[in-house]
Amino acid sequence: MVNPEREAAIQKRCVAGDSAGAVNEALLLLGPEIYGYLVAAHQDEDEAADAFASFSERLWRGLLRFQWECSLRTWAYRIARSASVDQFRAKGAVARRAVPLSDCPEVAAMVARVRSETSAYLRTGPRDAIAELRRSLCEEDQTLLILRLDKKLAFAEIALVFAKQTDPETLARESARLRKRFQLARERLLELGRAHGLLPRKTG
Repeated sequence: MVNPEREAAIQKRCVAGDSAGAVNEALLLLGPEIYGYLVAAHQDEDEAADAFASFSERLWRGLLRFQWECSLRTWAYRIARSASVDQFRAKGAVARRAVPLSDCPEVAAMVARVRSETSAYLRTGPRDAIAELRRSLCEEDQTLLILRLDKKLAFAEIALVFAKQTDPETLARESARLRKRFQLARERLLELGRAHGLLPRKTG
């Protein structure tokens, strides 16, 4: 959920030009759930770690330019999905690329801390059989289901994550498209759950 007080504190650091401090606070606030999203999306901790490193670099380079026209959390998911899609595309030639944050070692240390602590937590949690089935869906449907069901983002927020353009008309169309796609993806996931005996079959 959005934390207005902590986001306001991060915005204040941005206004003051404190890039490292702002990014550190943003990673403390949002890093664990963003990393959890990437692990769920990739189902591979090495790939998720690379995507998280790329996300962190983009956060570091872009936070001072962020216009605060949406919540920081929504914007973070937008750049996280971009990093995730690039990581999917990079399998092979550029995969396992370490993103250097050597210009800002305190941010690099925070990235490592968030990743380590979140990985330990995720390994101790129960594996959801339905989440495992979700892997058979395409990347867009997987991300849509994660953002809506797991992260509780509204469709207007998810539209900001997915849309290439962010003008109101485009976002309204994208929100409507994603709402319909979500229903189809959710029904497909339910069908898979029934087929694997994880959910009761429809009757009547």
